[in-house]
Order: sequence, then C-alpha cells, then structure tokens
Amino acid sequence: MSRRGTSLITAAMMLLAATGVARLAINARQLEAIAIGLLVVASVMLLLFLRVELIAVGMMSVVLSVAATMGIAGWLGIPIVASDRLLAVLLLAPPTCLSIYFLRRALRTYRAEPNRMSAVTLIILLVLCVLLFRRISMIQIIALISSLIVTLLMLPAVLDWLLPRDAVRPAPSIGAFGRHDARRAVRSLYAYLDIPAEQYVAWKLRLDPIFSRIDSAVPAGGDILDAGCGFGVMSHLLALQSGGRAIVGIDLD
Repeated sequence: MSRRGTSLITAAMMLLAATGVARLAINARQLEAIAIGLLVVASVMLLLFLRVELIAVGMMSVVLSVAATMGIAGWLGIPIVASDRLLAVLLLAPPTCLSIYFLRRALRTYRAEPNRMSAVTLIILLVLCVLLFRRISMIQIIALISSLIVTLLMLPAVLDWLLPRDAVRPAPSIGAFGRHDARRAVRSLYAYLDIPAEQYVAWKLRLDPIFSRIDSAVPAGGDILDAGCGFGVMSHLLALQSGGRAIVGIDLD
C-alpha cells in the first residue's frame, strides 16, 4: 500500500478510536492496566530491536490496534467486563505478536536472510492467544480483527519504506558526511544489518579514542593490512578518510 493509503487508514483509525472511546464505559484501573501493558510491550521491543525507529513503528501499530478496538467497542456499546489485567492481555497480545512478526520479517528480508517464522506459525500463535481463555468474548474477537486490519494494511507499507526490499546500499562517501565526520559514515554501513553489532560499532566509535587519532598515524596511501579487524570498523574508517589507501582486513571470526 502507498504512503498516502497508509496515512488515510491511520487517520481513519484515529478518528474511529477518538469518537468511540468517548462512548466506552471503562474505568481508571483498566486504563492504568493498559498503560502498564504498553510499557511492558515497549520494553520487549527495546530488547528485541534496540533501534528507536523500529520500536516506534512497532508501538504505533500496537497503540493504533488497541485504540481501534476500544473505539469499535464503544460504538457498538459492548461493555468491558474483563478484569483489569485480563483486558490488557486481550487488547495487547494480538497486535504485539503481529508487530514483532512483521518487524523481524522485514529485517530478515533486508538482510537477505531466510524467514524462519512463516505465516502459518503466526496464525498458530494468534489462535493460541485466543484459546488461552476459556470463553471467547466479543472484545477478544474485535481485538483480533482490529489488529489484523491495522497491522496488515499499515505496517508492511511503513516497513517497505523504512527497510526497502532488494535495497542497494551504496558505500558512504566523505562528501556526504564531511571529512571530519567519517565516523558517521562508518556507522551508516552497519544500519539494520545486525543490531547488536551495530550498537557495538556505534559505542566503539564514540568511546574509543583511537578512532580519532588513527588517521594521522597511518600513511595516506599504500597497501594496509588490518590484522584482527573484527567487524571492520577501523578498515572502513581508514578507507573513508583517504582514497589512496588499499585496505585488507582479516579476522579469525
């Protein structure tokens, strides 16, 4: 779906939620349980993805799904009879499973890795979310349908923009970042390819003083061997700071 279509769906969901929630009979303790549940979901996504934009996209889908569910329940006049914690689980479990699935799938596609979690596995997880409770309630069905609508129509379009399929990743240049900010150019090489490695590289470049001094200690031209290069951070940095260097990096790992 196009960005315009995604924006229209998002606006419609927000309007539906805003007008419907006003008609919903829900108490403060239930709202508090939902808010705590959202914090738990955000914490889980932080541990899984680390990157702010990925967490924001996932949480946007979850929040819109919850808001749409509450809005539809309000318009239909469905009373909220579940306990506080049960209501939070009913509203949050389906969109959380869907958001994590699509985020992980988009990352694996972007990295050209096989997607181990198939759509069948996702369906099984959603069915288990429903069967965890002895009796299927109307609010549970609405939550599942809302999650599917919001996630399937909106999230793939946002992720295709953020993590385009078959993306060509051009090598960064000093012209794009400026010679004195070559470290930013190096960080851009690792974006989305491996989140733990990306975080390691970012902090290594920020905290290790050698990266601010190595350029002056290495000849501006010639063949250079980076023995024990690890993720190749030093090799990339030296190559970007001087076009006359031909660098080979090797590592046991």
